[in-house]
Amino acid sequence: MSGSLVEKLNTRVVKWMRLSCEQTSPLISESLDHPLTFCQKMRLRMHLVLCGVCKCYLQQLQTLGGLAQCLGQEDSPVLKNEQLSPEFKERLKKSLNP
Repeated sequence: MSGSLVEKLNTRVVKWMRLSCEQTSPLISESLDHPLTFCQKMRLRMHLVLCGVCKCYLQQLQTLGGLAQCLGQEDSPVLKNEQLSPEFKERLKKSLNP
């Protein structure tokens, strides 16, 4: 009798842990932006071990995020050195204060 109870419990846990690819893709995106709960992490890891497509999707998002971050870092020193000319500042002040 206890064997069947263990089997039922194992089956329920496995079903609960299982995620479809459709459920996994938003979770992958969320994991890159915010911390996941322990259960979400475990379910995501289990799916990624079994699904090469979702693992590839995660790697692609990580690559794109890294490239976007590098691009932003390259642009920022240029933007920091940009300043408005004194003439433009004066015209802007006049247009804001009629």
